[in-house]
Amino acid sequence: MNNKNIFAFFILCMVCFSCTKELPFPDAEVKPSMVLNAVFTPNGENIIHLTESCHIKDQDCLGQVIDDAQVVLKDKNDVVITMIDQVSNGFYNVPENVINFNEEYKIEVNHTNYETNKLVATNKIPKEFDVDFLSFGEVLIDNAPTWAFEIEIDDDPQSENYYLLEGRIESPNPEPHDGEDSAGANGYLLPRFAHYTNDLNAENKSMTAGIDIQTYPLRSIFLSDENFNGQKYKTTFGFRDDFLDIAVNNLKAHVSIKSVSKEMYIYFKTLELLRLSQGNPFAEPQQIYSNIEGGLGIFGSYSERTYVVELPKSEYNYPSSGSIKVENEGCTGPCTVKFNHDGGSKLNYFWDFGDGKTSLEPYPEHMYSTAGDYQASLTITSSGGDIWVYTLNVVIR
Repeated sequence: MNNKNIFAFFILCMVCFSCTKELPFPDAEVKPSMVLNAVFTPNGENIIHLTESCHIKDQDCLGQVIDDAQVVLKDKNDVVITMIDQVSNGFYNVPENVINFNEEYKIEVNHTNYETNKLVATNKIPKEFDVDFLSFGEVLIDNAPTWAFEIEIDDDPQSENYYLLEGRIESPNPEPHDGEDSAGANGYLLPRFAHYTNDLNAENKSMTAGIDIQTYPLRSIFLSDENFNGQKYKTTFGFRDDFLDIAVNNLKAHVSIKSVSKEMYIYFKTLELLRLSQGNPFAEPQQIYSNIEGGLGIFGSYSERTYVVELPKSEYNYPSSGSIKVENEGCTGPCTVKFNHDGGSKLNYFWDFGDGKTSLEPYPEHMYSTAGDYQASLTITSSGGDIWVYTLNVVIR
């Protein structure tokens, strides 16, 4: 190591040691708190889940469920609507037809085993909203094929609105991801879908800029109405799963547009930022948002519009080797043959017919002038730089 390198190494060490920062560590002896997780919507089942907080030092920090709690649902005037019964370990089910749009609710939880004895949370259900599904198609994002969907939101001018745009693709024959034993219910897997948008009003890029990854995919598109309050607003977003086989037929896209409470919006943002910062040794600790008094967790709410779209076979799929065929092979020259396959039309094709002639057409026709055995080849490239090469013999009599 020369003197210059030694000096640079010394400076690096000085910088690293001088930028250490002491972080406060929570008291491990503090008694655990109740943790409430509840997301209400008038369109579905509303369940409250109660667990016990655990300390970061604990080896098993999954949390213990809380049974036999007294759970009360009240309206904004503190009038009791209903007592909420426990249905299984830690789960308490809100009766049907109780939750309405544009109403504020309060949850109160009492349990004798906890120091605070009472946990309180309030949240207002967003109004119903209108959205139109306009179009869909395949685009390239980060050199990978992505289904993109255009929608138009009719934003309510009377309220501050927050939207989560999400989607998943259902496959008729899903394959498990690494670490998963089997496919999930209803033909789709655990959510692994990466969401993309070029909408300047979406917060996705601003959330990832702090970790120096410009287009890191998030599990939702985060969109507030700060810049389009009260207007009809068009936006396009896409999602994909890199494990999904895009060459199969009968794929279905499930597109979800949620109008969510501000508390739920902030909560999911902090969850995403925590996920992004995991494994980064230089990231600041990420605090998860909570709107619970006397405990931890989240009480959120949403209104949702969903669309199911039948997707055609992808135009970016690579052909299977068995599908590359030569029609009219064995003809008497001069004669014309056609090259065919089941690949998508949006890849880059280069055919070498073995007689000095070439073509860039996906499914070309070619005339061989004389008889012979020709070694033809097909080279396929994608915008991402992937290269596939196929060879085949063509016999002309």
